[in-house]
Amino acid sequence: MVKMIFAVRRLPELSPEEFHHYWRTNHGRLAQKNLPVLRAKRYVQTHTLDTPFNEVLRDSRGAGEPYDGIVAVSPNVDNWHNVAMIPVSEPTDVADPEPVADMAPRRRLG
Repeated sequence: MVKMIFAVRRLPELSPEEFHHYWRTNHGRLAQKNLPVLRAKRYVQTHTLDTPFNEVLRDSRGAGEPYDGIVAVSPNVDNWHNVAMIPVSEPTDVADPEPVADMAPRRRLG
């Protein structure tokens, strides 16, 4: 199975509670509703838990600021090359009207 994984950080003006509530309720529903337009069969959010253990792990590994969660998107085809070859027959304007994630370019991890 092919998946595309995104690490997500909230906008700095949002509290963790505001971000997680909106991401889970509003954005999650929007993504599920638009799976056909996105040519995906699955969208899965994983929300970061705020525990003391996270800080211990970050310190022991010299890690930077934590992400607020990750999202995994699975395409309707066996590989992403095939996704690019599917003609778009539906509107693709599925952007969230109230973005809550920091979408600034980041270093790719792989």
